[in-house]
Amino acid sequence: ACEASARGESRAALVCGGEAISTAAALLNAGKTVDWSEHSDEPIEDRGEGIDYVAADEIAHGLITPPLFHGLIENARRAHAGASVADWQARIAHLFAPLSRIAAENPFACQPGVCFSEVELLQLSPGNRMIAHPYPQRLIARDKVNQSAAVVVVSTALADSLAIGHDQRVYLHGYAAASERCVIERPNIGFAESAGLVLNSIFEQLALDVSDVDLFDFYSCFPVAVSNAIEALGLPADDPRGLTLTGGLPYFGGPGNNYSLHAIAELVRRLREGVGQRGLIGANGGFLSKYAAGLYSTEPMSFTPCGSDDLKARMDAQISPPLQRAPEGRATIETYTLAYDRAGAAKTAIVVGRTEAGGERFLATTAHGERDIAQAIAEGDALGATIRVTSGNPVNHFTLV
Repeated sequence: ACEASARGESRAALVCGGEAISTAAALLNAGKTVDWSEHSDEPIEDRGEGIDYVAADEIAHGLITPPLFHGLIENARRAHAGASVADWQARIAHLFAPLSRIAAENPFACQPGVCFSEVELLQLSPGNRMIAHPYPQRLIARDKVNQSAAVVVVSTALADSLAIGHDQRVYLHGYAAASERCVIERPNIGFAESAGLVLNSIFEQLALDVSDVDLFDFYSCFPVAVSNAIEALGLPADDPRGLTLTGGLPYFGGPGNNYSLHAIAELVRRLREGVGQRGLIGANGGFLSKYAAGLYSTEPMSFTPCGSDDLKARMDAQISPPLQRAPEGRATIETYTLAYDRAGAAKTAIVVGRTEAGGERFLATTAHGERDIAQAIAEGDALGATIRVTSGNPVNHFTLV
């Protein structure tokens, strides 16, 4: 929208989005249907579902929900750090508890006034059951909400003609975007390099440093989405400026679409009120699959289009481990996650492994009904464990050795 304005193709553009998953779920549960169809004579560009970041192998092995994908990524990150399950859960609860406090004070949050301590984020209960290892419910995005947000992007000429005060104008100074390969194809499953490349490229564009930013909002669907971004910038989890403006997706609300526009709208409000001069919004899509960011400021600045072709080239140059789609024999678990039933019991284990013979990477899962393996892993830690894998078509299965 800003680029169209800079090219003189747009005087004003409305950018909006919303979600009604909460109402949709309530209607389904009540056995009701409503007609939400729309009719317009205006041209529509349908870009499709946009889920080309999922591999067929991943789906075949049961990776069909965001918690499972992010659980794989989170445990791979834990493996890199050499941390135990308990220590890592304490670490991510420490990361997210401050977000909950901010959401509690936000009148637009899906549950204003509700705040969780670090202990309460991890304490299992019927309202906080395990969803996917290592995440209980309170550490994942709450997508069943009714939320919407919108901004209007106008040219300086139109702002002048409308006599919009200079203290009410917020400018996009720098921005960038990059995409990842499918999770199974990434060089290191625990790290999505795209976020760091995007964020640091913005600072390079503007000759600024992270210390020059007053306000942040990092997409927070899962703890690993935040840690992956802030560690690339050298930001600590307890940075006094905070890591969210809204309260984050698990506590403010994580609509299936459009969360980051809420962050932008909140940033605009704060900048207009003089709460800081610069703010950074980091947006994530998929399973750390797409990252985009923008740096906004009340300081006037000529708009400069920012291409991301160099970032794409760097992502394309990454070297991934060889994949083995028909693994056999002994292997080692590189990372894993567990799916749980509604009672909170582990029912399925999904692993990314490396063959003992050639170090090739593969996906495998427990066979149908073999809950004892999943439960054994839930009670311990499977990182680095030796397994025996049997190839299938198209699903590979494993057992513990």
